[in-house]
Order: sequence, then structure tokens, then C-alpha cells
Amino acid sequence: MYDHIDMKSRRGEESNIDADVAGIGFLSDNAPQFNALIVFIEHRYYGKSIPFGSREEAFRNASTLGYFNSAQALADYAEVIISLKKNMSADSSPVIVFGGSYGGSKYLNFVGQLAEISKFCYDVIKEFWSLIDSIASQENGLAILSEKFKTCSVSPLSKSSELKDCLGSIYAESAQYNAPPKYPVTVICGAIDGAPIGTDILSRIQSGVAAFMGKQNCYDMGEFTRQTETIQGWQWQDIKSVLQVFASNIIYSNGLRDPYSSGGVLENISDNVVAITTDKGSHCLDLLHKSPDDPKWLVEQREAEIEIIKRWIEEYNALRIIKTSKAHHWAR
Repeated sequence: MYDHIDMKSRRGEESNIDADVAGIGFLSDNAPQFNALIVFIEHRYYGKSIPFGSREEAFRNASTLGYFNSAQALADYAEVIISLKKNMSADSSPVIVFGGSYGGSKYLNFVGQLAEISKFCYDVIKEFWSLIDSIASQENGLAILSEKFKTCSVSPLSKSSELKDCLGSIYAESAQYNAPPKYPVTVICGAIDGAPIGTDILSRIQSGVAAFMGKQNCYDMGEFTRQTETIQGWQWQDIKSVLQVFASNIIYSNGLRDPYSSGGVLENISDNVVAITTDKGSHCLDLLHKSPDDPKWLVEQREAEIEIIKRWIEEYNALRIIKTSKAHHWAR
């Protein structure tokens, strides 16, 4: 019944699975042409896949966290996929596994994109970064910064590093997901550059924050840095070392505007471990839903990935037919 269904699984990576179901449009956009069943598998220690009864117990110490690593997670996925194929009478169905982020480098370089878009924007942010501690050390300095950046009552600034962490996270995220049609780095720099002549540096930086986060009555400085299971668990996860050992039939897809791409595989390793890069691509952009606004290079990137997947499935089915024929021959 399921002999011609291609099973696709998508891991939740460093968070619960909920957002991925709606957001990873590459699967739902393309599954029908493959007659594919889509399976979303949540990463252990996230969402409802928490062990030891509670998040507090699971994150208590190195002993309980010892099971929180990529090798264990990959074993989970293998068990789930094997069980699904058996229970759904789909033993002969090929499986294509999709994942994004997670295995990339942790080093971000927002500065390179700034310099490319606006030297003035780059200079303003650079100058402000050196001013934060100076302003914070003044009498009522933290209050001045809190007022200027309209911090919410739930997250008043108690030290300058809190503002640095928040801004650093905003800049890192905007660079990581600098995708069309909005291009958040351009949005931030547009607000900084577009402030009236004579606008002070603090006001220009705040304009960039407001442009990125949207105009609000106040801004939660802890939104990007508050401790969560994702932030706490990230240091225990390292997928790249595992994939390098067992790599086969893999597409390493990188948008070169994504700072994480510097830690990615950017050249073909073999005929079946291939790299696809796009100069203007951002973080995991090709995995999102297709849109009428998609530029030509993004459409072509996805088409190239689909063609490779089609070839893999054809090769798999051809090999399965040969094996089945041999088995019947020897059974006679």
C-alpha cells in the first residue's frame, strides 16, 4: 500500500517542533509530487519530548544532560523512522530527511553585511558600541539608556551588558535571516541612515531597533537573551561532527549571506555529498514556503535540490528492483 510513498522527516532542532510544522514549507510545497508522507520528529529534551519527567530534572546536572546530544537524537530519529515504516507497511519506501541550522558555525559576522549595505550605518553602530559602557558608568546612565531604548518594566537595565546582549542578538538575527523581501539588515540600516541630520547616535540606534522589532510602547530587553531550553541546551548539541563521519546522499545548502555559512560545507565532497550555495541566500531560506516574491536565484536553488532528490529516489528504486529480482531468482 505504501510502496511508492517517500517518507520525509524534519527534526525540531534546538526548540520544540510546533513552529516547524507551519514554517517549513519546502516539505508541504513539494510532498505531493513525490506522493510523500511528511513526518515531523521532535528533538529530545524539547517541547513535550522532555525526559526525566520535567525540564527541571532533565536540565539538573551533567548526568541527566548526558543524554542530550546529537548522537542520541539521531538514534531517536532512526528508531522512529524504522518503527513508522514497519507499522505503515512502508518497508521499501525511501526516506528523505530535512534539517536546517543546528550544525552551522556559532560565529556571526554582522559587520560584513553592514559594510556592504552602508558604511555610515556601520560607523554609527561601531561608535555606539564603544559608548555603551561610558554612558552606563555615568550617574543615572542606566536610567538614561533605559529611557532612550524604552525598556519595559519587566526588563529594566541593571547593567550595560544587558543592552549589549540584546542589540548583539538583534544584529545577529537580522544578519542570519537577512532574507527577501524585507532584508532586515537593510531595514535596520535604513532607519539609522534615514534619521534627520543632527540626530544623536543613541536615537539612531534606537530607530534601528524599532524598525527591526516594530514600533512598540516599550521593548523587552530580555526577549532575545532570556534563558530558555534552547539557549541552555545549545552547548550540548553538535551535529556536524556526527554528519562528517556518516555523510552520504547529503545536500549541504548554504546562503552565503548567512553568517553561519562560514562553518558550512561549501564545496562538493563527492558525487552524492554536494554543496549548493547562493550568494544572496540567508539562513534556511530555501526550506521556507515558496512565494510569488521569491527571486529567480531562490527558485533555481530549490529546483536544483528537488532534481537531486528525484535522482536519489530513482537510484534507490532501481537498486530495490534489482535486489528484489535477485532475491526471487535465488528463491526459485
